[in-house]
Amino acid sequence: MMEKEIKEKKSNGSKIVIVILVILLLGACAYIAYDKLMVKEDNSKNEAVVENKKVKEENLDVNSRLIQSLYNKVSTGEQTKEEANCRFNYFYIDKDFYADKAEEEQKMELVGYMLNKKHLEYYENTNVIPAKIVNLNVDNKPTQYYYTKVYIEKLYKDIYGVNSKLDTSVVIHTDSYGVALYSYVEAINGYAEYSAEGGGTCGPEGSYATLTKAVKAGDEIKIFETVNRIAFGDDAEIDGIQYKDGQTISETNYIYTFKLDSDGMYSFVSRIKEG
Repeated sequence: MMEKEIKEKKSNGSKIVIVILVILLLGACAYIAYDKLMVKEDNSKNEAVVENKKVKEENLDVNSRLIQSLYNKVSTGEQTKEEANCRFNYFYIDKDFYADKAEEEQKMELVGYMLNKKHLEYYENTNVIPAKIVNLNVDNKPTQYYYTKVYIEKLYKDIYGVNSKLDTSVVIHTDSYGVALYSYVEAINGYAEYSAEGGGTCGPEGSYATLTKAVKAGDEIKIFETVNRIAFGDDAEIDGIQYKDGQTISETNYIYTFKLDSDGMYSFVSRIKEG
């Protein structure tokens, strides 16, 4: 009887050992399978990161309608030696420009350049228009012409993006000499035109641009520009050096960046000096 009990205990002990071994084996298999799955997921993620870094670049025609329309809404646009002008891209003041960091006054200078006089409207009641532009030390007076806020806001968003916000407290300058100014007047819900003292002539030099290439990568388009600074008139003296008419003074390269916006149009991001 005792011998039988001993045999049963040994048999039960063996079964327990076998069960434990099976459980351990299954656990090991599950761990190995899980580890392989995690490695596979990590590899997939790494491959996706590498793929994202290799965004395919597409060269675009610098003379295409797309590139020319983008460039001309953020540049004075002179692209031949014959068009060289001392006011070329005056609103950048030869500094890097980032739309999200720029002062509103500078951003509105681009809007001022884009104004089209065919959109000017006429107001009859001059009593609602301030005689002078507040906080602006120039001799000016209203001309009874204005641009609607709707029109100005459309230009602003066309340049800076659909979610950009127009600041109506900022005066619009139309060029580097302030020949015309536009100030928002709530009574007409528009920007009244003021004449102002200004003017001037070009010096012995001017600039024009050569677009060297345009590249699309993902949701961005970059336009590469070489600004050619040339002398005007024979024996022009610039920075103590004598130049002949049309002679190159310097060349500087810039990159314009545009980003695809939520409305399917491209908004202006930056213009920076290359190198």
